[in-house]
Parts: sequence; structure tokens; C-alpha cells
Amino acid sequence: MAVLDNVTNTKTMPDQQLTEAMSRRMVVGKNQMLTIWRMKKDAHSSAHSHPEEQIFWILSGAIEFEIEGKRRRLHAGDCGVIPGNVTHEAWVIEDVEMANIFSPVRNDYLNQGALDYMKK
Repeated sequence: MAVLDNVTNTKTMPDQQLTEAMSRRMVVGKNQMLTIWRMKKDAHSSAHSHPEEQIFWILSGAIEFEIEGKRRRLHAGDCGVIPGNVTHEAWVIEDVEMANIFSPVRNDYLNQGALDYMKK
């Protein structure tokens, strides 16, 4: 598989609408995936954990994360790592666009639509 044959522009990818307030676009490789989220103000992702390591990068807007009981407001340009199996929760303060890289690939994202914690 040639690398340049698989280049895409995330701005032209169709959104997968998961809930009224959350949509995503995904680029999936063999060992990792990029997920670009768009979430509306007041969206909430209830406390959850997953075995995959997650790197997040806030592209626009503001969101509050609680990671292992520590809560912090994040804005465009902020980024960090959530280790696998660490409980975290998110509250969208203003419309937000956020990139997440997961390793390994999250099979639940490939096989399911909105997960329960996205609906609460």
C-alpha cells in the first residue's frame, strides 16, 4: 500500500452522525486510528475507560476533561495523553472540534455507532 495513494482531507470527509450533538470522521490504519470529533455545546461523554491509549488535541472550542478524578478546562491547541484503562469524562463548554489518536485501533468504533457513554 503506497502512502501517498491513501491521502485524504479530513475537511471533505463525510461526518458520521452519532447523536444529535456528536459526529466523527475516522482515518484507520493497521495499528492506530485518527478520529476527528465535532461536538456541540452541552454535549457530554460520561465516565468511561477503554484499553486503547488516546492522544487528544483540541482543534477549536472548549471542553472540560476529568481524567482520574482531576478536572481541567481545555482550549484550542491543548493536547494530552490518556493511558489505556484510565477513567475519563468530558463536558463540552462551547462547540468543539477535537482530534483523537487511538492505539491500537478501537474496534468498537468500527463496529458500533454511538456508544452508551455518548448518549448520557
